[in-house]
Amino acid sequence: MKNKQGFTLIELLVVVLIIGILAGVALPQYTKAVEKSRVGAALSFGRAVMTAENAYYMANGAYTTDIDALDLDFKTCPKDFTCDYSRVVIDQKFTLSRKNGPFAYLVIFSMDHRTYSDSAGKIYCAALRSNPKGVAFCKGFGNTEITANDEYVRYIIQ
Repeated sequence: MKNKQGFTLIELLVVVLIIGILAGVALPQYTKAVEKSRVGAALSFGRAVMTAENAYYMANGAYTTDIDALDLDFKTCPKDFTCDYSRVVIDQKFTLSRKNGPFAYLVIFSMDHRTYSDSAGKIYCAALRSNPKGVAFCKGFGNTEITANDEYVRYIIQ
């Protein structure tokens, strides 16, 4: 009698199919996990800027858009994000935006001294209503939706 060794083509195809299904299920979860870690880095940076801005406000009576005027150890925006300091003086908001990648969203830090807003001192995630992935991603950080305009959906992170 002859010993048969090896696998048949059908067995190999079944294994490849199972691996493909597992990869198809795992990849979106992996993408979300990576994106959440990016948001963690953005939150750390944003909190540092917000704390420094509030300290600057207490010392000078106004906010600054000059990052060099703040008492920060690091002054560069986190990788894959764009920082917008220009709105700090105008409407007391510091924004980190993520436009590339599978999700597009903003992480917005509202300064403590906003007198005309119920979101003073809050951190929230905003996404365009037309971007369902971004909206779902922001909703994953907090189920509390705050008032937004017709263009954006905002969820409180903290």
